[in-house]
Amino acid sequence: MADRLAVVFATRAGEQDRSGAFPYANFADIRTAGLHAAPVPAEYGGWGADLLETVMMAEHLARGDGSTALSFVMHLQTIGSAVENGDWPPDLLAELCRAAVARGALVNSLATEPALGSPSRGGLPQTTARPCGAGDGA
Repeated sequence: MADRLAVVFATRAGEQDRSGAFPYANFADIRTAGLHAAPVPAEYGGWGADLLETVMMAEHLARGDGSTALSFVMHLQTIGSAVENGDWPPDLLAELCRAAVARGALVNSLATEPALGSPSRGGLPQTTARPCGAGDGA
């Protein structure tokens, strides 16, 4: 399945690279194929793919469009590590997994600080959020 999608992705990759456009059509194809549910455990309706299967799927997608595969790997890694590490509250993990399967929800982690390193390896943010007034977000 990933090989078939890679062929389609390759037809779009050049224009997406030139324009800098996000590969929305590729992600629609990923959802239609059900690949977004690969790392989700079977108990939540996913495929229950292990790390090797997931990496191989991403590698095959990358043959068609590396940018799409890299973006998609963020979702795969976030769910895969949440499931494997068991450090998410069970109800929240179940909600995330079911949303991925039922609605094609994608998830990623936020790590934008240059000195942060990997949050999964204990990197601590240096930014502190503080209220700034009337609650208008300014």
